[in-house]
Amino acid sequence: MRTDGGYTPGPLPWILRQKLLDFLKPDSLLCEVSPSDGEFLLSLGHPAERLFAAQAKGPVGSVRSAESLGDGAFDLLLFRETPLALPEAQRLLKPGGYLIAQQRGSDDGRWLLRRLYPNAPIADGDCNLETWRPLVQAAGFRILYRNQAYPMGRFTHRAALEDFLARAGLGAPDPQRIESALRELAAKGSIPNQEHVFILIAQKRG
Repeated sequence: MRTDGGYTPGPLPWILRQKLLDFLKPDSLLCEVSPSDGEFLLSLGHPAERLFAAQAKGPVGSVRSAESLGDGAFDLLLFRETPLALPEAQRLLKPGGYLIAQQRGSDDGRWLLRRLYPNAPIADGDCNLETWRPLVQAAGFRILYRNQAYPMGRFTHRAALEDFLARAGLGAPDPQRIESALRELAAKGSIPNQEHVFILIAQKRG
């Protein structure tokens, strides 16, 4: 879940940064596929000339566009806060390269939405580790690590909560229920929100 502030994510049983560093070698070419500005990549301390972005909002420092290299050029590919696209992963990674994907699952925020929209048709989704694991394997990858978590995050400001509800696209929430939630926010300083996050680390078969 991405907000501009006023939201504290729940703790995950893994640290994405450390998982990435476990596979990052000094000469690795690393590409991030996300609407990123490159700040996360640069924070890794990896040589800037070996950092690339595939969907960058704009360049930061020396992070370059992945289009400057050909297909099959990258040793490491990171999908973060953007849907995993397996054809793109196959195209960008060299044989033996590593795919690291941290994804928001279908149940992310669903508990809170059902609390505030008790009559809305909130359908169950299939974006989860159970669905993606065989798809990644069928796409020619060998899974090295997988995990899934449902941590409890917290909205700490009304604006962040309202932004979350607006992006849900369900219209105005039940007036009594949103008023109850806002009273809870004022009294306790936060409103809980159950997240859904999973991670897959896989190696492209040669």
